[in-house]
Amino acid sequence: MNVNRQGRLAGVLVVLAAMSSPVGAEGRKCKAPAHECEAQMRSILADKMYLGVTLAPGRWGTVITDVDEESPAERAGLDAGDRIIGINGHDCRGKSPSQIKRYLNPRDNGRDLTIVVVRLGELLRLHARLAPLPPERIEQIVANHLAKQHDDSEGH
Repeated sequence: MNVNRQGRLAGVLVVLAAMSSPVGAEGRKCKAPAHECEAQMRSILADKMYLGVTLAPGRWGTVITDVDEESPAERAGLDAGDRIIGINGHDCRGKSPSQIKRYLNPRDNGRDLTIVVVRLGELLRLHARLAPLPPERIEQIVANHLAKQHDDSEGH
């Protein structure tokens, strides 16, 4: 990876981190100009692969709380309430959502996933294939970030 790409990637990672951080208590806002931020986000998100689940910590590990419609997760048969216990041979029992997300990185684990979940006491082995983030989801992420992290006066 060249230095320019590394710098750009670092900037986008900051943007993506800001997207997941709540605004309010500390009043932190994204420091990049809105138009630059938007362009960087669109560029990075265009290459992002996704499964289509929302994860939350549960009593015995990470639980799927929501499955996006028409997502790879829905096609694989994942459901809200499933507790993830393994991904591609990695033991996920007791892991946090952020730890689980590392196993969903296609660079490290490929696009094809074998996900083992517990659903209502039953062990299920499901197969999913990560897919590109849909354009409408990219629009939603970018719009949400701009609305929460940038002032209207920035001209976006």
